[in-house]
Amino acid sequence: MNNLTPDQAKLIIALGAGVALLVWAGAVWFARHQNQPAPPWQLHQDLKGVDPAAARDLLAKAGALQQPPWELVGGDAQGAVFELTSGGEPSRQAPSTAVATVAVSIETGDHTDPDAARLSCIWAGRSPGDKPAAARLLPVWLAVLPLIIVGVAIVMWQKMPQNPQPAVRYQAMQIVQLVHILWPPFLIAWLGSPRRSAKLARQRAEQYLQTMAILAAPGPGGPVRPNRPGG
Repeated sequence: MNNLTPDQAKLIIALGAGVALLVWAGAVWFARHQNQPAPPWQLHQDLKGVDPAAARDLLAKAGALQQPPWELVGGDAQGAVFELTSGGEPSRQAPSTAVATVAVSIETGDHTDPDAARLSCIWAGRSPGDKPAAARLLPVWLAVLPLIIVGVAIVMWQKMPQNPQPAVRYQAMQIVQLVHILWPPFLIAWLGSPRRSAKLARQRAEQYLQTMAILAAPGPGGPVRPNRPGG
């Protein structure tokens, strides 16, 4: 394409804007899909030969051993409620973000093994602060995006194709720069997804159950109490 004609420049602008609007429509669908409520879940594990009272005493310790540690935010004589975070220790550079709340309880009797304490991890929903600020502003972003796309296309349509300088007409290809405002909504919608929060919480609840099984395992001197990693 040695000399980009005005009609060709207009075609490039129109195609670029059209593709950008299609991607925007896909971002709207993706955001709605990701924002659907997460299905409930609960996990159980039987701790054989473990006194329920002793097991309840280990709930907070098992939470503190998780990486990053679970924060104890409530509970009663039957169990505890933890808030899970997605980052490390809070800091200005990398603040931790709450992603879920998980309730952990100890019960006996009405389950498959009456001689064991049953440990239950129950998905208790998302924490109030688990959604990034950008995710809360995502609907506004998606509402403004088509206006930006159309506005940029109109300005380029009026200024570039009719210009007598070939170098200026070639600038019509800069319409592809719209990609820089099109990919963030996909990432933000995924990061703020309730389904993602529930999946992460379930994976970490499985690790918690394994930790509790180790802590509560009967040994020669009582329950095994491993040191904190690196300690």
